[in-house]
Amino acid sequence: MNKNQRGALHLWFSRLAPALNDSGFDVKDYFNVSQFQQPCPWTDYNVKEIMFKRIAAAMFGVDSSENLDSNQFNQVQQVMERNIAENTGVYIEFPSYEKGE
Repeated sequence: MNKNQRGALHLWFSRLAPALNDSGFDVKDYFNVSQFQQPCPWTDYNVKEIMFKRIAAAMFGVDSSENLDSNQFNQVQQVMERNIAENTGVYIEFPSYEKGE
């Protein structure tokens, strides 16, 4: 993952978290268990830790997003984006790091 991808990723997390919360989909819904007694809102941090890092680990066996090459990064991001849209109806376009968005 390069510097531009990293910046775009964190911007995307900051947009995803409130969109997921606004949709009524919280962390406990992601796990589909009653482990959490109270609603647990999404934050930039837990979007990264719970979603992105888990997908990266499952796909490529890495424990840090820093260990992804650019192609792997793109694959993880696309899988995550598709899963979120299919399971929550939330779609936030990934920022264009080429445009410096």
